[in-house]
Amino acid sequence: PSNIRDLAEKFGEFMRAIRPIGSSIGLISTSEELQKSTKKVRDAFGSNSAETWHLYARTGRVELPDALRDGLKEPPEGIVLHLSRTMDDLSGNLDEFLSGLDLIPDFSDERLTDALVEFRDWLDYRAQYLESRRGILGKESAAARRCIGRLMKEMLHHVQTVKAVLQHFTEEGVRAIQNNQQRSQKKFRNMSTV
Repeated sequence: PSNIRDLAEKFGEFMRAIRPIGSSIGLISTSEELQKSTKKVRDAFGSNSAETWHLYARTGRVELPDALRDGLKEPPEGIVLHLSRTMDDLSGNLDEFLSGLDLIPDFSDERLTDALVEFRDWLDYRAQYLESRRGILGKESAAARRCIGRLMKEMLHHVQTVKAVLQHFTEEGVRAIQNNQQRSQKKFRNMSTV
């Protein structure tokens, strides 16, 4: 869950970085929605981790370890349905975000778009998988918890990749776009003086 929290923070950094380069208000609000839906997925995974800890901990302690305390205690519906819906929401927000990237003047970061497309497609695939297995896994079964635990491990790869490319874009890509915009403005000024 902390890696997912870090991803939400990277979307926040991205949002702050793109404001000065002429991004649309739609992309900025989509970044905010991505932060919210990322938090919901994190909460669902945290809930699963907390429940799994309660089921299998042999410490005799009722209290959760610190790392699991901020997980959602009880999802509004069964964990499988809740997670498939939150993953589907996150995928939809990523799709909107990808569409909004085209509105950034001079944007051309294929690493970022490729990583986001791969993550979105994985979310779609896994949300459909969870939905199709809902009857077999049950609402709160140990099999459902183990399945979700495996999904958490799979998702970690995508989260780390997206975090890295977002970080790279906010450090290097924004600067490159700003330099292109400044060159274009300078060229335009030179042409208008002639």
